[in-house]
Amino acid sequence: MIPRPISPTHISPSEILSFRHILVDALHEFLKKEDLDFKHAASGVGQVLEAISKYQEEGTPLYPSFFLCDDFEAMSIRLGAIDHHAIGTGPIEPRTMLEALKRCAPLCRGGWSIYVVKLDDRLDYGVFLSNDFVLNLTSMARMRALSDPEVRIVGLVQLAEGLLELRGASGGRRLIYLSGSATDTLPAMSLLWSLTGVVAHHVAPELSERVKTLLQRVFIDSMRTAHGLLIAVLPRGVAPRSVFSDLIVLDRPIHLPELVVSYERARTESSHATLQGAARLLEGMLGVDGIVVLSSDACILGYNAFLHFGGADVPTVKTGGARQRTYEALAGMVGQSLVGAFVRSQDGAAGCRTAHPKSPLFST
Repeated sequence: MIPRPISPTHISPSEILSFRHILVDALHEFLKKEDLDFKHAASGVGQVLEAISKYQEEGTPLYPSFFLCDDFEAMSIRLGAIDHHAIGTGPIEPRTMLEALKRCAPLCRGGWSIYVVKLDDRLDYGVFLSNDFVLNLTSMARMRALSDPEVRIVGLVQLAEGLLELRGASGGRRLIYLSGSATDTLPAMSLLWSLTGVVAHHVAPELSERVKTLLQRVFIDSMRTAHGLLIAVLPRGVAPRSVFSDLIVLDRPIHLPELVVSYERARTESSHATLQGAARLLEGMLGVDGIVVLSSDACILGYNAFLHFGGADVPTVKTGGARQRTYEALAGMVGQSLVGAFVRSQDGAAGCRTAHPKSPLFST
């Protein structure tokens, strides 16, 4: 028997495999539970998910949050919108959702997000603003906290390359991997709660949530860069040079809770700028090679720290890349000289280890 020539013209539909129909079927189920499964909704959301997973403008990656609803006012109240601009309208078809993404995504910086409202005969779209101050929850963070079946809102955002988060107002959530990556390991986002918890361990309870919000916003923004990052958390009061001999130590630690208190009391332009500036400074440190060193009372101590393997206090690690080996060594120091260690590799892999809450290191 003479084999058929290999040519696209001879491939039958039964020989074609696509993940799109699997994704669309899953989106149908998700949207049905959120009562937003109107005609073309799943197909449109699926196409937006695919486009947003690698969205760039003039070669620069963008990370817009995208929200679909059927009542703009109800969404505005729940997501903390303080301003909005209508950009366009179109038929209830997937191409209108993609048009909304293309026209609005370049505008989504500094607290702006995309909205699409499903009306009886059309889709309206535009952008809305939430307060971008570091102590305030982002629109997507508000979405994560929402559990209100009385409203119909679906939100999505890219967490990392090929990894997206889908949320519903009723509390539904999905992590969607478009890259074919293994799903048996937690994404970096899921580990941030443990990291921020240990960094804010010694923060007063009345300040803890605001400090954690600040830290989470900085860490999330930093993880979206191609650069990996490493963080070590010292017990409160421990001098950074007693653990890391090779690092840049700030001339005075930045005590984030003090800056929060100063802002809450004064509410001046200066206190606002100082707190926002501290957050941006930490973000800059996280973009530098080496380890950023924090403490368990939410102090920024130093950056550009390096471990020298072979020392008495540094565990020997023989496998993995430089960043992963450093993390494994830091993880081995947790419970000894550190109370926390975190890594996010350039390929998106992440790890976090924290000391037990009753560890003697927290009694300092």
